[in-house]
Amino acid sequence: MIESIVLAAGLSSRMGEENKLLLPFQGKAILQHTIDALLAAKIDRVIVVTGHEQEKICSLLIDREIKFVHNEQYQEGQLTSIQKGLSQLSTSCTAFFICLSDMPLLTNIDYNALLDTYNTTSISEPIV
Repeated sequence: MIESIVLAAGLSSRMGEENKLLLPFQGKAILQHTIDALLAAKIDRVIVVTGHEQEKICSLLIDREIKFVHNEQYQEGQLTSIQKGLSQLSTSCTAFFICLSDMPLLTNIDYNALLDTYNTTSISEPIV
């Protein structure tokens, strides 16, 4: 079972008042590109960690088969979102991705290439 933790809790503070995940890019929001690529890849479950503007993030992805988890401590940094996501991994999870949500140019082909590399890596080198 391969899962993905998508970090979508940040403040986008360098963007000023706009949430970069909600900005349009090639016909849909930046975050939608990331989620759609993961859903099209050989990944069994996608977990999205929300924080800042939780309602907007959830409504943007409402029609996609993903699990949401809210990080109440998102203002304390990215590590808290990673920890929240890790707590949601299923007991049958054998490997997982930690994905930034603002990388709309990555495709399912990219994620599958990483997964293929992982599948051919020895157990003594479990990080790809």
